[in-house]
Amino acid sequence: MFDVDQKTVARWTDDFAEFFSSDALGDGRTQRSYQEQDIIVFNTICHERTKNNSDAEKVRAILASGERRTQLPPEAVVVQGDKVMAVYAELNILRTNLENSQTEIVRLRTELDTERKDKEQKISDLSREIGQWQAKYEILKEQLDDKE
Repeated sequence: MFDVDQKTVARWTDDFAEFFSSDALGDGRTQRSYQEQDIIVFNTICHERTKNNSDAEKVRAILASGERRTQLPPEAVVVQGDKVMAVYAELNILRTNLENSQTEIVRLRTELDTERKDKEQKISDLSREIGQWQAKYEILKEQLDDKE
C-alpha cells in the first residue's frame, strides 16, 4: 500500500510505538493489526521519511504535535462489496473523460500552433509590404525633392 518493505513497516511501527495502537504493535500476538488511525499515522511517517526525507526526530515532533496526513494512497481505501461496481463505473467514466480531455488538449495545441504559424506568416508578409511601401515612399520623396 505504501510501497515500503514489510520490515520497514514493522521497524517504523516499533520506532514510533507511542503513536500506534497495541494491535499495531502486536502486543501479546504474533501478528500486527493496523486500524484506520494506525494507517494514518503510518502514512504520515511514510510521507515524512520518503517524500520529505525527514529524520526520526522531526517525524516524532510532527506526530507529537498531532499533525497527520489523512490523504491516503488509493490502495488504502476500502470499498464495500455492494459499491465496487459503482466505483468501477465511475472510474471508467473518469478515465474516459481524462482520455477525451487529453485528446482535446492535443487538438487545441495543434490548432493553436497552426494559427500561430499563420499569424507569423501574415506578420512577415505585412512587414515585407511595409518595407516595399517605405521604399516607394523614399523614391517618391527623392523624385519630389529633385523637381523642387
